[in-house]
Amino acid sequence: MKKYFIFVASLALVLYWVSNHLSLDQWTGRSLEYFQKHPHPKASPAVAYYVGMYRFSRSRYPEAVEAFTQVLTQYPTGQYASVALFRLAQSYEEMRDFTHSTEAYKKFLEEYPDDSASPLVKRKLGMMGIQTAK
Repeated sequence: MKKYFIFVASLALVLYWVSNHLSLDQWTGRSLEYFQKHPHPKASPAVAYYVGMYRFSRSRYPEAVEAFTQVLTQYPTGQYASVALFRLAQSYEEMRDFTHSTEAYKKFLEEYPDDSASPLVKRKLGMMGIQTAK
């Protein structure tokens, strides 16, 4: 219990320092750089994915593409690969880069045909005028 309290207190102090000295944008960029230089098999893909999601939620799509691409290039078989590929395609779509968006959606269907997002991807491709296998 004492170790848990020390861990939580330390984490709170770090978060307090970060919130006072760095903006969240700076923190996400620095954490992405850190995990590129010092990869960790469990933490790195999660950090890159959630940095991408933060940027996606702020409509900063080119920066989201960078983070999702990092997940896919460094951890192509990891647990975040399918959602990173889906979000990558969505980011391109929001940027109106339909060529890259279509490529990413097609790749998603090839690699994850049974994923729960597959019907949505098929509908999106259908709206773009691209036929997919049923």
